[in-house]
Amino acid sequence: MPAKSLVNRLPPSMATPVNVSPAEDKLPLTGKAFHLAFGQSSLFASSFDKVQKKRESLAMELNGRLLERENINYAKIVDSIMERIYEIMGKGSIDCRKASQQMAFTMLGATIFGDAFLAWSQASIYEEL
Repeated sequence: MPAKSLVNRLPPSMATPVNVSPAEDKLPLTGKAFHLAFGQSSLFASSFDKVQKKRESLAMELNGRLLERENINYAKIVDSIMERIYEIMGKGSIDCRKASQQMAFTMLGATIFGDAFLAWSQASIYEEL
């Protein structure tokens, strides 16, 4: 740890404001040249745009699944979660992270696959992944 720290002692009038703008994906120089020469191409598509499209696609898919499963039995899901948590506690202690992972895994699985997920014997194998 340093014994002294440096402090900037500029008067406030000399300090220049910093323009903070959201970060954007920048195309490499070759990508810009390619765009100028040949127009839009997926070869140099922004990775942010690709990820954003995948997120939107996943959200639409999951929202569709949720609408299909309006009659989910939440009491059964909560019972399944508590049963699994008690099982883990019987083997040793359980922390908040493990409990929240168990809840998220069970809720997501039951939402996507329905009540059959709760009775599926191999679900715990996928939970570890």
